Amino acid sequence: MSEKRDLWVPVLVILCGLGVAAWDVSSGAVLRGIAAGVLGLLVGSTCLQLALARKSVRGTFLAFAGVLIAAALSPAFPGNEPVLIPLALVALACAYPRATLSETGRRTLLGVAGVLAIVGMLCALRGVPLPRPAGGFLLAGAFAAALNVFTSRPRPIAPPPVGPTIGVFGGSFDPFHEGHRQIIESALPVLNRVLVVVAGHAPHKEGKETTPFHHRVAMSRIGIEGLSRVEVLEIEGRREGPSYTIDTLKQLQRLYPPGTTFHLLIGGDSFLDFPLWKEWEGILERATLLIAARPGSDTDAPPEFEGRNVPVRWLELEPKDVSSTEIRRRVAAGESLSDLVAPAIAAYIRDHALYGSPPSRSARGAEAEKAPESPPPATP
Repeated sequence: MSEKRDLWVPVLVILCGLGVAAWDVSSGAVLRGIAAGVLGLLVGSTCLQLALARKSVRGTFLAFAGVLIAAALSPAFPGNEPVLIPLALVALACAYPRATLSETGRRTLLGVAGVLAIVGMLCALRGVPLPRPAGGFLLAGAFAAALNVFTSRPRPIAPPPVGPTIGVFGGSFDPFHEGHRQIIESALPVLNRVLVVVAGHAPHKEGKETTPFHHRVAMSRIGIEGLSRVEVLEIEGRREGPSYTIDTLKQLQRLYPPGTTFHLLIGGDSFLDFPLWKEWEGILERATLLIAARPGSDTDAPPEFEGRNVPVRWLELEPKDVSSTEIRRRVAAGESLSDLVAPAIAAYIRDHALYGSPPSRSARGAEAEKAPESPPPATP
C-alpha cells in the first residue's frame, strides 16, 4: 500500500466515528454518540501515527477494529454487538501481537487458547449453559492467545555478516623501510587486505620535527610497489589534531561494510606500551591485535591485559633489525642505505634532500640554472 493511500485509512476512521456519533446523537443515544466520536478520533490519530511510521499493516488492523466497534455503536446494526465486538478484538490482536514471550508464558498462553477454543465451540453449539453470544468472545480470545503464541515464537539468531579481514598498519613511516614491508608481507597470508595508514600528527612525536606528510606518503607508496592487496591511506593527514588510532578505526568502520574484521598491525615494542594509547580498550573492541615482535623484544602481554580475553595474534617472522632512526642517522652521515630501504626510496631521499642528505646532481643542476652568472673579473 502506498504512503498516500495509507493516510486515507485514519481519515476514513475519523469520518466513520464522527458519522456514527452524529447519527447516535440525532437518534437520542447521546452516550453512544460521544463514545463513537471519541473512538473515531483516538483510533484515527493512532492510525495516522502508524502510517507516518510506515507500519501500514498494523494501522490497517487497528482501523478495522475501530470501524467494527463504531459499527457496534451505530443504530444501523442493532443487536449485532456480540458478533462485531469479538471481531474487533481479533483485529486488535493482529494489530498489536507480542513479539517476545518466555517459554513458560508461551506454553501457558497456548493452554489458555486451547481451553477458550473448546469452551467457545461448546457454547456456540449449546453444549454448555452459557449464552450463545459468549461463544464469540471466547473464540476471539482463543484466537488472540494463539496469535501471540505464534508471533512470539523464538527465531533463529542470524549469524553476523561475514566481511573481509582488513589489516590496519599505522605509523609515521619516516621513512618507509624494509622492516615495514616485511611485516606487510607476513600479514598478507592471513588478511584480505592491508591498509597502510600514514600518521598525520603522531601523538607520541608531538614537538618533534617530522618529514612533511606528502613525502612520507610518497615513500610509503614506493615501498609497497609490487605487493597486491595493499593500499596507502591519507585519512589521518586530512584530519585536524593528533592522529589517534581509535579515531581512524571508527572512520574505517563507517567506510567498510558490516561484518568487516579489522586487525591492527603493531610491533612488539608498541604492544608493551599499548595500554597508554588513547581509548585502548575501545581499540580492542574494534580490532584484533596482530603483533610483529622485533628482535630482542618481550612477548609478554602488558599487566593490564591480565584476566581479559584480549584478541591478540602473533606474526610468524624474523623481523629485520632496522629502524627509521638508524636510516635518518645514516643519511645525515652520508652512509649507505643498502638493505635498509628500497633503492627507489633511497633515490627519493636523495632527490628531495631529506634527512640532511646533500642535494642530488639534478637538484644542484637546477639550482645552478637559476643562479645569476658571475660578473667578469675587473681588469687592473
